[in-house]
Amino acid sequence: MRGITRAYFVYPLAEGLLDAITIYAAAAKEAGVEFIVNMSQITARSDFPSVAARRYWLGERILDWSGIGVTHLQPTIFLENLLLFGDVIRNESKIFLPYGHGKSAPVSGEDVDRVIASILVDPAPHRGKTYIPTGSRALSMSDMAAIFGRVLGRSIEYVDLPVSQYTQALARFQKPPYVIEYLERVAEAHQKGELGVETDVVRQIAGSPPKSPESFISEHRAAFGG
Repeated sequence: MRGITRAYFVYPLAEGLLDAITIYAAAAKEAGVEFIVNMSQITARSDFPSVAARRYWLGERILDWSGIGVTHLQPTIFLENLLLFGDVIRNESKIFLPYGHGKSAPVSGEDVDRVIASILVDPAPHRGKTYIPTGSRALSMSDMAAIFGRVLGRSIEYVDLPVSQYTQALARFQKPPYVIEYLERVAEAHQKGELGVETDVVRQIAGSPPKSPESFISEHRAAFGG
């Protein structure tokens, strides 16, 4: 941290977040860092029924208590997550998820990058703020499947899995229990409509609208079998 005035903190969905963010904050404080942008989660709440989500919330508090200027970002689901289903969409023309009819407004990592950079260039107006960067419109997974179909030129079906079947599949892919527990609770929140947030954060801070799902899918046609 020596010689650094503004920094960005991001930690994977994994154990160790609170240790990492505490060390980061202590080092930043000692070195005189003036501002930090913190990548959190839309689920970061003291009452969210997931250990990981509550730790993201505690991580925000640690940075708040450090006295360093900070902005927390709580993005919704990332468009890049769709690439995880590339093989299945290409080979089976289906999307398997337990999200029910709930909606979310997925945002691209590129757009969140632009928000981060804009804040770090001029942090003063954003000190102490928490932002939820989202895409331009909230969509159900059935809506998303329809968009895939229009862009790829063939029918794509959303298959609404039971949450238990989803977690069993995650375990077969050897995802850690910590991650499985979090993704299970996110799926339940999605079903309840808790993630259906739409904001104008990307345009307001980064200066242009967020990338649409249509544009993202078109850019990655090869991955989805276009």
